[in-house]
Amino acid sequence: MRLFKVYFLPVALILSFSSSTHAGSTPLTKIEKILVHEGDRVFIKTVDYLNPPDCAKEIKEFAIDVSTNTGKAMYSAALAAASQGKQVEIHGKHGCNYWGDREDINVIVVPF
Repeated sequence: MRLFKVYFLPVALILSFSSSTHAGSTPLTKIEKILVHEGDRVFIKTVDYLNPPDCAKEIKEFAIDVSTNTGKAMYSAALAAASQGKQVEIHGKHGCNYWGDREDINVIVVPF
């Protein structure tokens, strides 16, 4: 039992400081704007946006690469939520690889 206590706390601390906890995210919020851009990119602006990475602090929007199946699924989820007035929760990747000033999306949650 003592061995469990000795190793549990350090592991819990390491996991709590993973890079995904520092990525941008939204609480449950509405999508304010969806912009489909040439070059297989879609940009999403939400009402709320917490902790954007430095590269996205000015624009405060998210980017999706719709050339991939995952990107197409994310775009479909965002479009469905926006068209129905549903709130979404978005978690970013803490980077702006798809577009220089918009954070890449890691997860879109659409609660129904």
